[in-house]
Amino acid sequence: MAAGNLLKSWSTIAKQLAYTKTAISPVQMRIDIPGGLAYESFSSMDGRPLPQSLFLLFESARSYAFWPVSSKTGPLVDSHLLLKDYLYFIASARLDINRKFYEEASPKFPLSITKTFDYIGKSSSAITSVLECPSQPFSYATCRIQTVLVDSKTRKPSPFPDWWREKYAPFVQGGQSMIMHHLEKPRAVETYQTKVSYSDIDAYLHTNWTSYVGFCLEAFYESVFRNQNKSFDGQVTGKCLKSFEAGFRKESSMGDELNVYSWVSDQDKRDIQFEIKHNDDICLHARMEYYET
Repeated sequence: MAAGNLLKSWSTIAKQLAYTKTAISPVQMRIDIPGGLAYESFSSMDGRPLPQSLFLLFESARSYAFWPVSSKTGPLVDSHLLLKDYLYFIASARLDINRKFYEEASPKFPLSITKTFDYIGKSSSAITSVLECPSQPFSYATCRIQTVLVDSKTRKPSPFPDWWREKYAPFVQGGQSMIMHHLEKPRAVETYQTKVSYSDIDAYLHTNWTSYVGFCLEAFYESVFRNQNKSFDGQVTGKCLKSFEAGFRKESSMGDELNVYSWVSDQDKRDIQFEIKHNDDICLHARMEYYET
């Protein structure tokens, strides 16, 4: 799919969202989400927000920030111009959730997400996004994503063009890159098999990064409910996700069959780790942690 077609598809989505955006600085933008979380964002098991719904919410704000919607506020850091010749590939992501977010008393609308470019490397950059409710004195969640700029023709990492770096790098000082280190898979693991479907792919025709999160969570829940995961202490219902960190390696596409391996860390029973493979290729390493109660 050409970069131009990607611009069209993602900008079409952005124009249909009932969001608004406000530029705070050349590298910072607030996205207001008046409707907050939708019905399907909640678990029918315990009534709490589903972790994957948060990733999707952050992804929707990312799309809205990057694409032209109105002439009043332009895209964040001229992303629409970069993406005429380049692609963004997500290399790593981390989500941290405040325990108070899960409480019924914490309003789930309206919401806002403030996005800040806080790292620019040779061909990689990172954005930290903070989810808040205007009436609350604390933030609900923080999501940091590191992407690699890739040439749309060669599919190889490419340095940021000089005009873009000269315009935005002065506003980003002292940031750090985010690297998800390789996890050593033990011999004893749980195995969950899944197949990439049409609803799992993104505009690049590859498995969407949020879909990998869903695969990991489904593997974990199946293991718990089948009582195979002996190391997990207690019932999964009532326990809230505290953090999820992922490093993306190889790509997969629609129709690919994936093996999702999961295990509990020897160091901490709350640290659940994952590896997703397509044939012999590792697509993802991830780890997540739950609150005790």
